[in-house]
Amino acid sequence: ESMAKWRGKEKDPAHGVHDGIPHLTKIKLKPEPIGMECKTLADADTGIILSCEPQEGAVAMAGKEFRGEHPASIACTLRLCKDYFGSGRGVNGDSYFGSVYACWALMDKGLYFRGVVKTAHSFFPKKELTQDVPYGRGSTATAVVTVSYRGQHFKIGAAGWNEFKGVKKFVFTAGTTIAAECGAMKNFLDD
Repeated sequence: ESMAKWRGKEKDPAHGVHDGIPHLTKIKLKPEPIGMECKTLADADTGIILSCEPQEGAVAMAGKEFRGEHPASIACTLRLCKDYFGSGRGVNGDSYFGSVYACWALMDKGLYFRGVVKTAHSFFPKKELTQDVPYGRGSTATAVVTVSYRGQHFKIGAAGWNEFKGVKKFVFTAGTTIAAECGAMKNFLDD
């Protein structure tokens, strides 16, 4: 997701009518806190944006494709990835997109998923992974579970990684069991 800085003016502030923008968004933590929010799909190798969806507000977004059958974040993910259905490609998502539900919905469309899980943790073994991750920064725990969705069974991977702020949680339907070297993450606290 990204924000495009808004440089217009409000035509009718009382009714949320803005100069040439579908929906004015205010997110204090963004580098550009006021503007047009866009959800994007980008190529991981080149950084080229493959699909972009400007956010238009709750009412307008509720009528978009896939929204009737899926929550807003999953419907958005499906719209962004629609051109790649059935291709067997992998999709990486941040916490807005990351959930077991996203894995199910994308697997149903022939795509794989890897993402961060924060608040959308239904069916995710959050408690177990948090308890199983050994103390100490950089330690991990993983689990693979079989879940049912619309009569089909999928294997979902879950991982917990102990970072200095707590355990980060990940969900995935694609990965490898090949051993890898443990990478060191540079952190501003290490300086």
